[in-house]
Amino acid sequence: MRKETLGNRRIKRMNQRQRKKLRVGEFVELGFVIEGNLIGNPSCDGIGSLIYELIELVESLNLQLGGGISEDRNPQVSFYIAKNKRGSVSAEERQAVANWLSAHPILQQVKANELGDANF
Repeated sequence: MRKETLGNRRIKRMNQRQRKKLRVGEFVELGFVIEGNLIGNPSCDGIGSLIYELIELVESLNLQLGGGISEDRNPQVSFYIAKNKRGSVSAEERQAVANWLSAHPILQQVKANELGDANF
């Protein structure tokens, strides 16, 4: 059963156990995508330290991340951030990650998308 096929009417007819199992309604879990452009052509050590420090920050907030770096003409980073266990990322956690990445010296034009369904 796919989430996008679940309409509001159908969700309202489900009992609490069903909504929790499918993570819909009041049990929806939220995460976000964050992207940024690398400045110039940073060294492998610079990129490695960025990722290592980001992992430390994300773990300290009890979050997890996935994603990486594309090395096209315009190198970019793109990560998906979600809660480590069940639950949603808060607006404060989203802002903390966005602020930290915006302040990093090898990144520019950091954009954190709005919170959205983490179980898409």
